[in-house]
Amino acid sequence: MRLALVALVACFTCIPIATAAKGTITIVHSGGNTDVYKDVEIKVIHGALYMTSADAKGTIVIHRAAC
Repeated sequence: MRLALVALVACFTCIPIATAAKGTITIVHSGGNTDVYKDVEIKVIHGALYMTSADAKGTIVIHRAAC
C-alpha cells in the first residue's frame, strides 16, 4: 500500500500540468494600429504559452518565453 501511495505522488509530481485563464490581448502594430481581442483563452502547456481567440479562429504560441 505504501509503495502505491509513493507511486501515485510521483506520478502527480512528474506529469506537467496545464494551466489556463481568460484575458484580453492588445496587439500594437509597428504602424501604430492596435487590435484588441477579448475573452482570449490563455494556456501554458509544456513550457509554451498558447493564446486562442474567443472564436477559436486564431492562436498565438510563444515557446521558451520568460513570463
